[in-house]
Order: sequence, then C-alpha cells, then structure tokens
Amino acid sequence: MLQKKLIEKFLNRVEGSTFKVIFWDGDSVLISNGEDEEVEFEIIFRQKLDLNELKDSPQLKLGEAYMEGKIDLKGRLRDVLQTGAKNIDNLSDGASDYSYEEFMEKQQILSREEQEAGVRDHYDLGNDFFELWHDDTRTYSCAYFQSRDDSLKDAQLQKTDHILKKLNLAPGERLLDIGCGWGELAMRAAEKYDVEVLGITLSPEQVAGAEEEIARRALEKYIFSWGYIPSYREVVWQLPEHSFWLLDVENIRRHYSLTAERWADNFDENRDRVVEKFDEEFARMWELFLAGVVATFRYLGTSVHQFLFSKGINNDLPLTRDYIYE
Repeated sequence: MLQKKLIEKFLNRVEGSTFKVIFWDGDSVLISNGEDEEVEFEIIFRQKLDLNELKDSPQLKLGEAYMEGKIDLKGRLRDVLQTGAKNIDNLSDGASDYSYEEFMEKQQILSREEQEAGVRDHYDLGNDFFELWHDDTRTYSCAYFQSRDDSLKDAQLQKTDHILKKLNLAPGERLLDIGCGWGELAMRAAEKYDVEVLGITLSPEQVAGAEEEIARRALEKYIFSWGYIPSYREVVWQLPEHSFWLLDVENIRRHYSLTAERWADNFDENRDRVVEKFDEEFARMWELFLAGVVATFRYLGTSVHQFLFSKGINNDLPLTRDYIYE
C-alpha cells in the first residue's frame, strides 16, 4: 500500500497530461492534471519496486525498472519521456548536476586506457548495430534539416556541407576532425574541398568501418564518453585565454531533436533484430536513450552549438554569412 501511495504521489506532480497507472496487484489509478481527459498512455508496474531506492532517485529507478521489464508501457515511450521532460521541475529528484570541474577532474584522473574503455563501451557494439538505425552516412551526430520532410541522409549531408562551408576551406589546407566517428565529414572534406584530413577516434569499430569506406572511395586515412555537455558559457569564456577569436555561433538544438526522432523511428523498425543480436534489456536501454535525447533537446535546456573560431585575428572570412548558403 505504501509503495503505491508513494508512486501515485510522485506521478501526481505531472501537469498537463492524463494517463493511467496499473499496479502489480491489478489496482489502477488515473492521473489527470490536464485539460484533456483522454488517456494518452498507460504505465504498468509488473512488480513492486524497492521503496528506499525509489525515494532516493525516482527518475533513475523508474528508468532502470523499464529497462529490466519491471515496468511496461501501453503507448509510445517518447510520449512518456516528453511528458516527463515538460515536468522536469516537478519531478526533480534533487540530484546534483555534473559540473565542468568534476568532469575535467575525472578526465585527468582516468588513464588513457580507462578513457578508451568508456568510448568503446558505447561505440564498439558492432557497426551492424548502428547501421540498423543510422542512415548510409553512419553519421552519429546532429543533422541539419532544411525542412521536416528531409530524409535523415539528406539532413546529415546538409549538416556536413554546412560545417565545411563555414570553415571556408581552400585546397591544400589541413583539417583535424577530433571524434570523427565513421569518417563521413573527413571523407567529404577530402573529396569536395581537396584538403588533407586527419581524423581521430578511440573506437576500433569506427576505425574499421571508416577504413572500409575510405578504401571504397579511394581516399588518404588516419582515424578518432564520458557524457558531459559543456555549456555555451563554459566553451566561450576559455577562448580568449588561448588567443582564440569567436567568429560565428549557431544553435541547432531543434535539428538534434529531429535527428534523434529519425534514429528512434529507425530503431523501432529494427527492434526485433536488436533483441536478437543482444537482448530485451539492451533494446529497452537504447529506446530510453534515444527517446530521452528527443525529449531533452526538444523540451529542456540542452542545446548543441556549432562554434567557429580562429587562432588569432582572422580577416579572411567573407563579411557576411552568404558564402555558407551558396
């Protein structure tokens, strides 16, 4: 009884939505703090959850319970997480933010081997896994949409070209791509702009995938988690300390929510193959991750920026942004 009351009390903080909660013993409750009385989704508890863990960190424990199959949903996971994102202040569990200082301290303490292991845990799941829900470019970052109807591949190519045009590259120049993934930007820069590219990745799977594509395209070659997103302020304030001049900034937050939405759609279409390759818990974990990215970038303060800066004063760029869109 106490568990059910605690869960009901926690979920009653949600505003602007109507949904049903079904407990392990068959009891149910309607949570309705919105104008529309139509039930948007159902949260089904298959078993009791640890009361102390739930009290200490409800958001985390509810997410883990979904991964482990202790909670099921009737409706779309993305709708549930977007409802949660809209109510983040109401549902906050008091967890402290992961600060830039903590992140840098951890990076300095961790050995190179430990940092590489962190990257591989995420990226070395097999190139065939990422191919299930990525487009042909295998670009694992925010795309750039000219319209909502753009295909994911077109949007990724538009993003790559948008970045390369911003750099105003000239033949013979050198480009360093840190965290190059499977190498799409590096290869496109070499093909279209005739520049020498050095790509760096810590993932052997990405190296192998990129080298296959480089060989297919007959191009030159050198290849690239901890989850920390520095704020705009944290990036910009350090630039003058190293004689960098900020030339251009663009916030492409909405593009990332659209990108993750396409990834999530592709993942849904190939979910059975993911379960076959790994297991049900793994599939639920990635569903949570992708749906969470959509919700976070659409409704919370998380953003992604493109920064263009130079070492010292740069008077060589055109006076307007027109050159980017030509």
